[in-house]
Amino acid sequence: VYTIQINGALEKVPYEHSRFGIVIPCAPENVEKLVAATYAELARIRQQGLKPEELQKEIEAQRRNVEKDQQDNGAWVWKLDMIYRFEGANTRRLSHPNELIELVTASNLQRVALKYLDTAQAVRFTMLPEKPMAGGKSP
Repeated sequence: VYTIQINGALEKVPYEHSRFGIVIPCAPENVEKLVAATYAELARIRQQGLKPEELQKEIEAQRRNVEKDQQDNGAWVWKLDMIYRFEGANTRRLSHPNELIELVTASNLQRVALKYLDTAQAVRFTMLPEKPMAGGKSP
């Protein structure tokens, strides 16, 4: 496994909901092992929270993103879009991102994990490679 994609969001449009996704490209024979390891890691975070070094790594990544976003028109467009789409959005939180970074604490992240990372509610998809047809041709 070289690149794992993890993303999540709390959405208000078209209705209030949350989503969290993990994509792990791997060989078919590794799927079950990696799903088990992923679920075990989510359970650890829910039960024990993040280790101090994991928390520090996330805080540093958030700070780097803030620095990068200040130079990126796309980030500014996104912020303006959030203000426009969600009337009453807390614009202070958008214009003062370091205040948000201060909310990245072990207890806050564990609380969010307990609320949103419930593997019992997970929907799992496994994409398998196409099997060639007789004669070695794909359909």
